[in-house]
Amino acid sequence: MKKLAVLLVVAVLAAPAMADYTFPLFNQVVDSTGISIDLNGASVPAGAYNAYDVTVDWGATINGNPWSNEAIWAFTDDANFGGTPTVFYADPGASPDSQSNGDPVTLTWSGFMDTPYMGGDPLWFNALQTFGGSDATWDNISITLLQETITPPASIYLGVAGNTGVEIDMNTFASDFDTELGLFNSGGDLLANNDDAGGTLQSQLLYTFGEVGTYYLALGRFNTIYGPGFSATGGTTVGGNYDLVVGPLGAQGTYDGAPIWFSFDIVPEPASLVLLAFGGLALIRRR
Repeated sequence: MKKLAVLLVVAVLAAPAMADYTFPLFNQVVDSTGISIDLNGASVPAGAYNAYDVTVDWGATINGNPWSNEAIWAFTDDANFGGTPTVFYADPGASPDSQSNGDPVTLTWSGFMDTPYMGGDPLWFNALQTFGGSDATWDNISITLLQETITPPASIYLGVAGNTGVEIDMNTFASDFDTELGLFNSGGDLLANNDDAGGTLQSQLLYTFGEVGTYYLALGRFNTIYGPGFSATGGTTVGGNYDLVVGPLGAQGTYDGAPIWFSFDIVPEPASLVLLAFGGLALIRRR
């Protein structure tokens, strides 16, 4: 037992620790045609970077009357302006610190990646002032890639909703207020979301699950914004009565103005269906 305990301690100490990565500071003049900067992804150690912190000391120039709420950026796997990116790791929009004026301000963005960046792969920072003919100074640009632990939200567990490979219907058609739905996997990735469906103000998701596991569904009111990392923000706070259907499962209750989280499991395709498929092949062979 003592030897086993020692081995376990050694194994824990030897396990690689999760670490963040910060790029060197840099300055850039950003205009309405956009700029793309190669961050030299090859220098980033391997790891699952699923979040980011970005800050910019923003200032207006004399050209085009720029505003700070027109400053946006994206992480991609190739230059977004003049290149051919296939992966958008993050594209968060305007900073919550931005304003509809040209006053100097420190802009900050923090959030989860839409797609985790694994380190070592190409990584580009694409920046843009969206108002035509304008440009601005982006000084002390600080970019940190984070390896965050994502904890699923507290949720109402519904049960087993279905099998892999089978389309599941999730809807709120019997609710009495304008709903929105957001579907997440257990890692916090946003898989799908919906506002209005079927010509109504209710929501519907038709989704075929490819992997077994626990999934999370957030029910919010109109204008709820869903994003990676189990993010469900905004939306009007007026209450109502919800009626949620998730495949053969259901839940009813009172909506108090904040998103309500539900969880359910997807299990493997039944063995009987697999055997039936093989049996069908056997019949074809006999023919």
